[in-house]
Amino acid sequence: MAKFVEHKEGDQSRPASVSGVGSVTAVAAAVSVSLLGDAFLYAVLPSQAAALGIPLVLVGVLLSANRFVRFVTNGWAGEVYARHGRNRPFFLAMVGATLTTFSYALPWGFWPFLAARLLWGTCFSFLRLGQTLAVLKHAGAAQRGHWLGRVQAVSRLGTVFALVAGGYLTDRMGYRFTILLFGALTAVGAVIAWQDRRQAASQPAAASGPSAPSPAPGDQPPAAQSAAGAPPSPPRPSAEAAPASSVPPAPDQDPMPRTRRPNLAACRRRRAAVLFAAGFAQGFAGFGLVMGTLSLLLLERFGQSVAVLDTTVGVATLSGWLLGARWVLELVLAPQSGRLADRFGKRTTALAGAALQASALLLLARAAGAGATIASACVLFAGLVILAVSLETTAADLAAQGRPTVILSRYNTAQDLGAALGPSIGYTLGETLGLPAMYTGLAALLVVVAGLYAWAFRDAVPRARSVCP
Repeated sequence: MAKFVEHKEGDQSRPASVSGVGSVTAVAAAVSVSLLGDAFLYAVLPSQAAALGIPLVLVGVLLSANRFVRFVTNGWAGEVYARHGRNRPFFLAMVGATLTTFSYALPWGFWPFLAARLLWGTCFSFLRLGQTLAVLKHAGAAQRGHWLGRVQAVSRLGTVFALVAGGYLTDRMGYRFTILLFGALTAVGAVIAWQDRRQAASQPAAASGPSAPSPAPGDQPPAAQSAAGAPPSPPRPSAEAAPASSVPPAPDQDPMPRTRRPNLAACRRRRAAVLFAAGFAQGFAGFGLVMGTLSLLLLERFGQSVAVLDTTVGVATLSGWLLGARWVLELVLAPQSGRLADRFGKRTTALAGAALQASALLLLARAAGAGATIASACVLFAGLVILAVSLETTAADLAAQGRPTVILSRYNTAQDLGAALGPSIGYTLGETLGLPAMYTGLAALLVVVAGLYAWAFRDAVPRARSVCP
């Protein structure tokens, strides 16, 4: 029997408890420092490959291996969490992340380094899923988007710090000093995860508190209620639990026929399929293809240097600035996107994010000057953050209705698959069709996926259980 207990949909307006807020924040902080070593490698591994005994041609393999292994380990992480709960697997994943970060300091060649990258990818499957499960456990549906955006912003602080400070520390103090420092900070994250685990173990009654309410009597089988020594009690009155005949239909809505109720499971499966397709498209378009080909677009459009604000900068510098702006925008916009999703509904904010991305892709494909290109890229990254938070919140809502570890792990896998295929397909299509035509087609793809999403979740109501048609 799964040990994970998610926040019940009936507690939508109930805020997370103080202990729940502390637990979610601790988990996000641990994930943040776990990303230091991984983000650092993207910045400096090409320049340090020879000293580490790694052929330069194989650097790309090492940087992408952690993503490909997650196709397998995301599902495994879901099974482990369902069986053992969140705290212990999450702590062990932080230990693994600490060991892999320290191992990057050793000049032991390609194969051991590849093993470390595969282990890190496995650990990240557990860390990312554990972070979402922590929010799902401690936050009600009305605050879920806000907390998912908040933990996303906190966890990405490590990425931004590693990209900004990693190169500077390497130039000043050396590669080995920097990676050992990041390993020590990751170890601090493992200690945070250990403390969170101990605190959860010392509060056995927390499952009946505000942060993780016990199942309603109607959610327990009669045998379980009899074993507990309590007679079966009627379910709590609510609009969701009331019989269909006692709830008057809206003026513009026909009452749901009883013969259609068995289709609820089929509707949820359809929504899950559309959600996975949207996650794949988001990973493919935003995290993979655009991020992977932006430098190539700048090089083709401006050459080796470009004039920006009456000064000339190298294309590599401008590309780094834009990619850094992408993470800064995530830090700023992710919590606000979550609040908007809670207030106006995930469907509305997801469509807004997709519209921003599609519009920015069309502008990016046709922009001629540096200013227009930079502005289009920033709008694109803003739309990416809004859509990503909205889809993740949608996944959490769907997971709260049942099988949370399965839904979330499959959503993560779909997104990882799109992000992994994006760069390679992007370069191939860029060579055959050209980057402007490819960006235009990508905008059309986002419009189609947004339409499918709007259709599948057309009757979803914010702060309430979705009712399938």
